[in-house]
Amino acid sequence: MNFSQTKADEIKYNKKLILHCIKQFGPISRAEICKRIQISKPTVSTFVEELIEEGWVIESSAGKTHNKSGRKPTYLHFNEQAYYALGVDIGGTKVLVAVSDLNGTILGEERFDTAPFLERNFLKKLQTTVAHLLKKTGLKPSQIIGMGIGIPGITDSHSGVVIEAPSLGWQQYPLREKAAAYFDFPIHIDNDVNVSALGEQWLGAAKKKENVILIAIGTGVGSGLIIDGKLFRGANWGAGEIGYMVTDTNQTRNGNTIVPPFKGYGYLESQVGGAAIKKRVQQELERLPAHPLHNKKDALSVSDIFAFAIDGDDFCEKIVHDAIEHLSLAIVNAITLLNPEVVLLGGGLSKSGHWFLPIVQETVQKFVPFDAKIRLTELGDRSGVTGAISLLLREHESVLKL
Repeated sequence: MNFSQTKADEIKYNKKLILHCIKQFGPISRAEICKRIQISKPTVSTFVEELIEEGWVIESSAGKTHNKSGRKPTYLHFNEQAYYALGVDIGGTKVLVAVSDLNGTILGEERFDTAPFLERNFLKKLQTTVAHLLKKTGLKPSQIIGMGIGIPGITDSHSGVVIEAPSLGWQQYPLREKAAAYFDFPIHIDNDVNVSALGEQWLGAAKKKENVILIAIGTGVGSGLIIDGKLFRGANWGAGEIGYMVTDTNQTRNGNTIVPPFKGYGYLESQVGGAAIKKRVQQELERLPAHPLHNKKDALSVSDIFAFAIDGDDFCEKIVHDAIEHLSLAIVNAITLLNPEVVLLGGGLSKSGHWFLPIVQETVQKFVPFDAKIRLTELGDRSGVTGAISLLLREHESVLKL
């Protein structure tokens, strides 16, 4: 890199630094910016004018109390409506699409079923859904800075290729390349649990935390890892595949496990995943004709099983407790390896978390040698789209990215 390139990068970085200072501490005066980030007054003034002209910053006389005599200073505010961002959370059953301002405030959302569009026209359906959402919220495509997408599978976020997403039937699928034929703005993709972790770190239960593990428990089990404030993706994009963790070597040695519900799913998922819990209950009900769930076993849902367990049904309670024990041991292993500030539990099964969280916390405290906070996610069904938006704002090359 030559000197002129280095100088250009420094100039670009200073402009970004000023915008982030305004975003974090605004309303703020030019003089305060100089003090906070140690950049000269002329440089701050030059870049502030550029940021105002580009629409990223708004200037006003309103702000902090000013008791000194003389000219009243003006204050600078980050313009969260300079652009808008799209987030897409692709699930095995539903796709959620949302649009927000730059502070993550959701302005509107749309849903559609996944399965009918997987074999053909998925991106066309996504395109029409986005168009309808923008029309509904009164936004123009030119106001959209880009789109973030969460994928239920291993994803190469650099190339935009979905390496493997079993629930979608995608393998080595060049999603970003194909999506470029339907959308004119930048697109960034990542694993769905990774983006959920970003969402919770941005606006949820892990706000202001730099080291976070989010474990999503649904049909399968996955985790997103944030280390030193950044997503940790691993050498082959497979970091966080906690569903493959082994929590009972005796079972694996003797082959005494429930068969994983889908090819490509791991040991922990065969104990904790919703599909595995359901399968275990259905198998056991064959020899329990008097149980209230026996006649319903073919149409059984995981929420039914947890509801019975919470109400004190011995049969369901034992199976759920076994699953929670495996989950707790996996959390012990993850905490002792990565020492996070917080472990978050999300996904469909976390809706019963108010009941099983104390059980998890008690088990973890027995084995972990230091303080470990375990909480439920806060953003609910929106953690995925919020995280997808956060992914876009972090990854897209704009003045917002430091």
